[in-house]
Amino acid sequence: MLLQNQGALKVYLAGYTILAVGGEAGTGRVWHVFREEAVIPPRGYVLLRTAVGVPCAARTKDGHEVFLDYACSEETLNSWGVDSLRVLNPQTPYALKSASRFSVH
Repeated sequence: MLLQNQGALKVYLAGYTILAVGGEAGTGRVWHVFREEAVIPPRGYVLLRTAVGVPCAARTKDGHEVFLDYACSEETLNSWGVDSLRVLNPQTPYALKSASRFSVH
């Protein structure tokens, strides 16, 4: 999953949650919580993979910053039959269905 900070401010990634909705996930199942204290600059990217790995900062071939993180799960979102994903910021309860500065690609 590729996320982009489309805001004008930095995003401090720790605490953001990816919530899967639909299929086996039902009304909402937490798929991943970012634990790293990474700072994502405006227009910066986060690449979240299902594999096991060590979170780190990297650069693409054309020089864009990207933060790599791993869900450490062998289950994919496709195997759950997920209809949609929600990116929840740490300060917002799920019931508010807040809009996030991240967009999912």
